[in-house]
Amino acid sequence: TVFEGVADTVAWLEKERSIKVRYMTNNATLSREQAAAKFRSRGLKSARVENIYSSAYVGALHLGTKLANDPSTPNKFNKNVFVVGTEGLHQEVREVLAPGRMTYGLELNEVPYNGSKVASSFVKKHLPAPKGSTSGGKNVSLSDLDIGAVIIGLDWGWNIHKLSVASMLLQQHKRIKGKEEVHFVSTNRDPQIPMGKEGWLLPGAGAQVESLVAVSGRQPDVVCGKPNLPMIELLFEQEKI
Repeated sequence: TVFEGVADTVAWLEKERSIKVRYMTNNATLSREQAAAKFRSRGLKSARVENIYSSAYVGALHLGTKLANDPSTPNKFNKNVFVVGTEGLHQEVREVLAPGRMTYGLELNEVPYNGSKVASSFVKKHLPAPKGSTSGGKNVSLSDLDIGAVIIGLDWGWNIHKLSVASMLLQQHKRIKGKEEVHFVSTNRDPQIPMGKEGWLLPGAGAQVESLVAVSGRQPDVVCGKPNLPMIELLFEQEKI
């Protein structure tokens, strides 16, 4: 919601006072491009990709900078990433992946759940092939996917299948000999989102994060959005403050 007078105030600050305005949001369902378009549609005409800091963007940059794991691809994450989130979060993560790497997760939005099959999916090919893959539509295993990180934001397609697969990935180093520990990145931990004129409290990303914490037994390695430090640290770094 953009309150009355905000758009005019922002425009005045930029034009009359030459103040640089930056937009910070914990909304990880939108890419920065999508967020900028949404802000502009609500009267914030100066919104553009370069001045938006979202928890999705900060989470992706954490992968591409703090967790960059191959000197041959600096500032790129050279593993595939399991994304619990919308297409907007996938878009931001794809920007920081090394060539040939991909995101995975949207493929499970409509897949019927079978706990026995999921539990054997590291060794058996029970998962749908990644979108755009050259597998000819054949199923894949979790081992085939070569996942190096799980990143989670609010996911409109959240289901028990995604929860189970994400949890297994976060446990793999304890359950399977020789498997490395997968990074666990949370965009934000906002537990609720007020919706509707009555202000109903509906699940936010934090509610989904807490369920993954409960099942996997792991806390996120980093929480990127407000009020945590990574977002403001990135702002300071990018703006040279």
